[in-house]
Amino acid sequence: FRATAAAQRIDYFARQVIDKVIVIRNLQVQWYTVAPEATYGHQLAIFIVMLTSVLAPAPYVSQSFAGERERHTLEALLVVPISRVKILGAKLAAGLLLTMIYSVFTIVGILLYNFSIVVRAEPLPPEAAEYYINLYTVKVSTLPLIFFCQFLVLLCAIGIGVVISCLAKDQATAESINNLVMLVPTMVIGILGFAGSILQYGGLFGFLIMLIPFSHAIVFLNGVLSGVASPVTLMGNVLYLLIFTIVFMVIGAKLFEREAIIA
Repeated sequence: FRATAAAQRIDYFARQVIDKVIVIRNLQVQWYTVAPEATYGHQLAIFIVMLTSVLAPAPYVSQSFAGERERHTLEALLVVPISRVKILGAKLAAGLLLTMIYSVFTIVGILLYNFSIVVRAEPLPPEAAEYYINLYTVKVSTLPLIFFCQFLVLLCAIGIGVVISCLAKDQATAESINNLVMLVPTMVIGILGFAGSILQYGGLFGFLIMLIPFSHAIVFLNGVLSGVASPVTLMGNVLYLLIFTIVFMVIGAKLFEREAIIA
């Protein structure tokens, strides 16, 4: 009886289980979404733009104002029958034209960098190549806005540099103070940016961070490169940079018109 029952169970198992095709799929889904703010190309573009923008105008501005006053060549320039505002405007235009060369070569450098990534990823399979290209390159469509942002940062840096150079006693002092004023805030917001979005900080600390004009440049670039920023937010960042720049330009013009500028 027991043998018969066992045989019946074996037969049932064979008919109901073994004869059926049991498909077991071991599906492993790796959901790995790279945020635009975390891509290497994104961070590289922001770092290059900010670093070149804050450092590029410093030597020219310091030499053009504090340097000429130190060498006593500014007096001869100020006695020509041209208003000081026009002289200041000519100096600013020349400085802006000179520093715009940095912007052009920044764009050229980004394009060459993108090209090197594409060439490096070419031997890989299509899917892998596309992944690495998207991860490490900077979108070409964002380059005009990157250029525009760097232009605004250059204007702001020149405005701050003019004020510092008009107050400094010599060129060395002007360059030292200018580098300190430019680099320290830039490094602080740069470190905060690599640790996460600078918009995540609230309270008094977050308020002080957003008072730095270069913070708005980083927010602008983050929005442009990630493609998630609204036009209203971008315009707000641009407006703050413009207001900050105009205020320092006006202060610099007032300082340049003083008689103490040649003392």
